[in-house]
Amino acid sequence: MSYNQRMLDFIHRSPTCYQAVEEGAKMLREAGFQPLDLGLDFTIEPGGSYYLTQNLGALIAFRVPKEGFGPFAIAESHCDSPALRIRGDCTAGGYLRLVGEPYGGPVLPSWLDRPLTAAGRVTLRTLSGVCSRPVNLGRAVMAIPSVAPHLRAETAGGAKLDICCDLLPLAGLAGGENRLLRAVAAAAGCRPEEITGWDLFAVSAESGFAFGLSDEFICSPRLDNLSSVFGSLEAICRARPFGMIPVAAVFNREETGSSGTDGAGSTLLAGTVRAIAGGLNAGEEELRRALAWSFAVSCDNGHGLHPNHPELHHPCDRPELGGGIMIKQSPLYATDSFSAGVFSEICRHARVPVQYYSNRADKRGGSTLGNISIGQLTLPTVDIGLPQLAMHSTMETMAASDPERMQRALQAFFSTRITRTGDCSFSLDFGPEPV
Repeated sequence: MSYNQRMLDFIHRSPTCYQAVEEGAKMLREAGFQPLDLGLDFTIEPGGSYYLTQNLGALIAFRVPKEGFGPFAIAESHCDSPALRIRGDCTAGGYLRLVGEPYGGPVLPSWLDRPLTAAGRVTLRTLSGVCSRPVNLGRAVMAIPSVAPHLRAETAGGAKLDICCDLLPLAGLAGGENRLLRAVAAAAGCRPEEITGWDLFAVSAESGFAFGLSDEFICSPRLDNLSSVFGSLEAICRARPFGMIPVAAVFNREETGSSGTDGAGSTLLAGTVRAIAGGLNAGEEELRRALAWSFAVSCDNGHGLHPNHPELHHPCDRPELGGGIMIKQSPLYATDSFSAGVFSEICRHARVPVQYYSNRADKRGGSTLGNISIGQLTLPTVDIGLPQLAMHSTMETMAASDPERMQRALQAFFSTRITRTGDCSFSLDFGPEPV
């Protein structure tokens, strides 16, 4: 199966962050990674591969080189995507509709007239206490009908949507009570009365596909940012680390500011790094020196040059789909000339093309993981991503040639030994050829 098809299958099986973490953990187990728990002592050994999860919404995987403890090579990505958060259901006018709110700034018109499913997690009452588990209805169970221009003339010109009125998914005809609760319980394998709460989202039920006269493009839900999640996990599974500890950190809540126990703004990554040091009997001074030699890559997609609106882009930095990985530069990003230089050298060795992206000076743009995680773990950091179109739409587009380049670049990053030779000075040993 091609890389892109494996990635699209992963995305389809990951309608929310909870399924993405579940699928990612499955990938890691199949590659020989062993599970750990932050609430317990780490039992780790040189040459071993390990992973842990947090709140079902974050995932951290790492490998210990045969040399034992050393600096960290960290790749960060996020597994949440814009969606409609479901609060409950209501019956009116003969219809069953779901009540919700936008999560993470979705492009609202793109959610109209699309097949949608419900997925997320449920929290259950058990004999021993409370637990949560992922849940996915797995089929189209709702849609949000648009209003015909015959009924509302401004619709033809793109009427502004009323979130509290126009974005209520239609889930059935009226009849019976607690139908949503019963459907969710059936999907979760429990009784409705066992459910004490949920984190549910209306998400696209569509699968990704290739298009273009020569299949130059792929279109899929959640390319931002599950393409980076999949690439980082594939990369850490295939890497051949030596001298450094590769870490793939997958966070939740990036689309809403990276807060919470499973966000990049939490102490999760810093706590994991300290636990790794403790598990390998490294003291505080050894950890301090290792962090001074460490490096981080923040992976989150960016805006490719739009074919219909090139004027929206910086006149000098105009990244094209198919042009390779973007190094993102902005006051909102962690990238500086040094971190960009280190990563571009790694990409050059891996024969992965690099291009640069900057917002127009009159557009603020969006934030991402790099500057947020630096507040918890201060490392030289570069923000990168794949260029795409229609970010935050239900269906996003990127070049078919770019996703595997992300995997190759991160695999090369995980397989490179970075040696500190002074402040803002690293030497790079690229080690074995990639596999």
